[in-house]
Amino acid sequence: MASNRQQIAYLFAPFSQKIPPRTAIQNLPKTQRQSRVLASFSINPKTEAKERPYTISSSSGFAAPDQNRAISRNLPAQASIRHKTQQPLNSRIVSERGGENADQKSLLYKRRVTSKSPTSFKERMCQSCKKLKCLCTNKEIIQLQNTDNISQNEEFEEEFKSDDDVIGEDELSEACSEFEEEDKTESLTQEFSPDSPIPKLKVFQCRNEVDTKAIIQEITSRARTVLLRKPIYSGRPATVVFDYPGCCQAHSRVDERTYIMSDDEVQAKSLSFRVGEGAHKLACFMTAFKHAGFKMTSSSTNFNVSISRVPKPESLKKFNPYQKINHFPGIWQIGRKDNLWRNVLKQRRKFGKPYEICPQTYILPEDFSRFEMDREENSHLLWILKPAAWSCGRGIKVISNKTKIHKRRGYIISRYIANPHTINGYKYDLRIYISVTSFDPLRVYIYKEGLVRFATEQYSTNKKTLKKRYVHLTNFSVNKRSDKFVNPTEACQDAEGSKWSLTALRRYFNEQGIDFEAVFAKIHDVVIKALISVEPDIVNSMGQATKSKNICFETFGFDIMLDQNLRPWLIEVNVLPSLSSTSPLDKRIKTSLMCDIFTMVGVVPFDREQLEKEREEMKTNRLLGFEKPAKIAHRNLSGLLSCVNLEDYDINQEDLNVLIDCEEEWDRIGNYNRIFPLKSNVDYYAQFFPITRYNNLLVWKYLKARSNILDKYCKKN
Repeated sequence: MASNRQQIAYLFAPFSQKIPPRTAIQNLPKTQRQSRVLASFSINPKTEAKERPYTISSSSGFAAPDQNRAISRNLPAQASIRHKTQQPLNSRIVSERGGENADQKSLLYKRRVTSKSPTSFKERMCQSCKKLKCLCTNKEIIQLQNTDNISQNEEFEEEFKSDDDVIGEDELSEACSEFEEEDKTESLTQEFSPDSPIPKLKVFQCRNEVDTKAIIQEITSRARTVLLRKPIYSGRPATVVFDYPGCCQAHSRVDERTYIMSDDEVQAKSLSFRVGEGAHKLACFMTAFKHAGFKMTSSSTNFNVSISRVPKPESLKKFNPYQKINHFPGIWQIGRKDNLWRNVLKQRRKFGKPYEICPQTYILPEDFSRFEMDREENSHLLWILKPAAWSCGRGIKVISNKTKIHKRRGYIISRYIANPHTINGYKYDLRIYISVTSFDPLRVYIYKEGLVRFATEQYSTNKKTLKKRYVHLTNFSVNKRSDKFVNPTEACQDAEGSKWSLTALRRYFNEQGIDFEAVFAKIHDVVIKALISVEPDIVNSMGQATKSKNICFETFGFDIMLDQNLRPWLIEVNVLPSLSSTSPLDKRIKTSLMCDIFTMVGVVPFDREQLEKEREEMKTNRLLGFEKPAKIAHRNLSGLLSCVNLEDYDINQEDLNVLIDCEEEWDRIGNYNRIFPLKSNVDYYAQFFPITRYNNLLVWKYLKARSNILDKYCKKN
């Protein structure tokens, strides 16, 4: 007992007597280790700045280590202790109480702590409730049971932030009250005594990549009204409407066919999304989900929409027909530069000039000898060296005939477009957003808005400028580091700075007498042909993964370069286009894009418990022989090919489902334009498909039919 008393007395001694050693706290009983370690102390900033790894801050400001002022033993109620760690990815939030009287009253502190041992956090986790979440970072709240991290000065640095990074007391209190009312089962803070009441959180200050205003918006918009859209045809489920948040500056998508989901339905069919491992939590889709009434979940099975990396085919077998994922398996056939060229080259050898949509490319090391021969014959040409699987302009070099090249695996060399179309002397490229909701049948959409990305220095082909990346590269990740980069400060500034919108480009083309629609018709052609070239691989991967054809969807970032004759060239296809919002213009375009794609794919609320019961019943009946699986009617491809009018063809239920899916999706199109299939272009592009598929042919004939065949079989709402 005497030993324990001495250790406790040492703990609460003035801080100038040095931080207690690790063993002094570990030897305490468990209940005493949960005491308020640093509740009352005094500091001499001049003499002990090296010893203290933290800074006391109040709502009025911070006390820097070099400030010659004393800090009172009795801290104000809003005081908080702030840290900057060397390992922010391993950081955790610690709740600790201390205050005017260390024996009776306590104050709430927020401390960021790092540990080299992940297991030490498990030891400190709250035993009464392990599901508590921190308001600002969604991290687990844990108790301070020892101070081994505090005694290691090398793991801390003092951090000072501007007042803009601090959430105000009034704003946070209002946000907390709404958060608690919406979900009373979750606590916001954890105190050292499980029996004591949870104090009202006044101010928290933390290092977070997300702006604090966005955090408040996320908290206050946690539970929103869920909007549903009635289907065109009876017997089809309603789908969720992702209406535009205020940052989109767009008209609402609410119309006469939109209605509010009832509270009972919301409770029975809760809407959730998950962000898989390796995927980034970006503001554009997080805002879209929160605004539509979705909650984020960590469950790998219980969700409506999954935002993840490109999945393997076998991982999709666990999906039910109502779940969605944002990638197709095998999509790297178009997402890697070398695979894209291989697929385009295969079509180019077969069809010739119509497939000259990419600059001539050589894949290293297998094409190295052919590249050397081509470079020797065309010594005046410039070339561009790129890593096949990298992005953001990394590893790209413009080379001439005298540049020494090595046989580097994983690289490609393409002919450089030396005569690009320029605006005010600056080179630019187009980021076109393309969405595909199905490859069988192939359905392709182009978003009405996109980005025009400029280089930040005047374009020149002088060989002295070949190493100047700001002259030849238009990647935003490269040019944002330039001193001449201009970022628009307002969403309405779409024709200023180093990044424009497609709307601004349209206005510029019209002013210059350029036919914008004719240029984009050529871009549509490039996009469709590129997607047709990879269609066999994607359909084959989907066939291995799942029987449901509507689980996956994809949003591509097509990078298009216009030459001086306004001919579009496909530079690359981004499977993971940048969706970060670095400016109000980005935020407006990309958030609207996410809202429209989620609405178009048709997210259907479903009762998870009921679905599981139905699956179990079907499985039991099948095992007992009470119910045999329904046979799918025979789909005769030769018969469909031979029929002139679809009205004369015997359509089965599966055919109707494919056609109704198309019609319902086209009704939810929003700011997308359908570019394939169209009645006007299916005959032309049919020749480029390596395989004639039943579903493609069915939809094409449906579009060319004299009347709507669905009116004969289905009833409209």
